[in-house]
Amino acid sequence: MTGLDKILAQIKADTDFTCADIKKKAEAQCTDILNSAHAEADKIRKNSETEAKDREAEILKRAESAAQLQRRSVMLSAKQEIISSSIDSALNYFCNLPQEEYFEMLYSMVAKYSEPSEGEILVSAKDFSRLPKDFNDIVSKSAKGTLSVSEETADIKGGFILKYGGIEVNCALESIFLAENERFSDTVSRILFEKRRSL
Repeated sequence: MTGLDKILAQIKADTDFTCADIKKKAEAQCTDILNSAHAEADKIRKNSETEAKDREAEILKRAESAAQLQRRSVMLSAKQEIISSSIDSALNYFCNLPQEEYFEMLYSMVAKYSEPSEGEILVSAKDFSRLPKDFNDIVSKSAKGTLSVSEETADIKGGFILKYGGIEVNCALESIFLAENERFSDTVSRILFEKRRSL
């Protein structure tokens, strides 16, 4: 099982637990709404048997509709929370890859995002303190232009920032995740919820 498979398995386990808990709470709220409606209907029935049946049916119909709306609202809110949490977990996973895998990822990103000109690469303070000895050489080979490692560090979780004169190319992992948030959200939603519906 790869690292990504492990994080997806953990996210699925967390999701299953959270969904069960949320469903239990939503069902309890729906039961409360329906019980309250039944109590109101009983009260009306005692006051006037004739008119009670019509009003009872109307009250129960409204209560069931309110319960369904509440259930949908709770589940939607929970899904959004789970998706957001899953994306945060994925970001943390990439930021905390084993050192060799992490820097291999950075070299690939340099090849993808660098410009064919002279610039600097800024990494986080954490990454700066653990740069591999050959980091500068590999970055130079990976870059489309010429890049040197800046002594200045960037206030980012992971990834890097490229500086070309006054122009910055933000390749911080959190910025990439933010830019791709909608696509990631759709992907996570498909993985976690569409498969669940088909089971």
